[in-house]
Amino acid sequence: MSDPTPHIAEDIPSIDATSVEELSPFEFALPAECEAKSDRLCFTISCHEEMAYVRRYRADGAFTAARPIDFGDLVAILAPEVDIDTDLLPTDALFYVRRGRAEFDAVWVAPRRWDVLVRDRLERPPRAYRLPLPGLVFVCGRGSGFLAVYAAAERPQPGPRGDAAQLYHCPAFNVHDNGTVCKGYHHFSDDPARVADDFFGSYFATEITGRGRSRRHPDDLEALWREIDGQENYPLADLVPHMAVGELRRWLKGVR
Repeated sequence: MSDPTPHIAEDIPSIDATSVEELSPFEFALPAECEAKSDRLCFTISCHEEMAYVRRYRADGAFTAARPIDFGDLVAILAPEVDIDTDLLPTDALFYVRRGRAEFDAVWVAPRRWDVLVRDRLERPPRAYRLPLPGLVFVCGRGSGFLAVYAAAERPQPGPRGDAAQLYHCPAFNVHDNGTVCKGYHHFSDDPARVADDFFGSYFATEITGRGRSRRHPDDLEALWREIDGQENYPLADLVPHMAVGELRRWLKGVR
């Protein structure tokens, strides 16, 4: 049986071996005296109004054949290899990261006092605190349910300009060591502007998380909460370093 995929070399102009050599990116990037070998062209993708085509070339640079490819398939092939960061963000956003189909927004929440409830047992009433907390960076995965939170002594610059800014462990329960939030049965909004209210609107449990979140009370975060309950400002010197913003951005590119 013959190959059902049409060869359409007649419809697409070929590139001869000479022009392929001239297009080598190595020769553009390096001076001629380096005598770098040209980067061999294997295939190209050309996009037309209604169809895209893959064009293949032999080792000598000669055009061999072209085959049609669906635009949707082309996007699916290329998307996992594309990382995107952008500075075109809303006022409270710090950065946006896309790794393939995974998308993340990081939003800044300014320092303020929060009303929180601690509840370790259903049969016991919750313990209430009014806590002054530092500025927070919430990272939300679009449509994935991913949520992480970190503290910051001051607001980082948006986009790559803020990569050197130091982030700290969020001084709160329900947060794992890597910063991801343990949601439990609480419902969290997909809207990044609402996740802080959702986070502090949930019950906090002290039994599993909370260690290593305070310099003064590394094994008893609630002891710190009792100290600062009702105060105006959080003691920034008590924050425990975690990682820089740039490290967080790189880590997110490996999250699926």
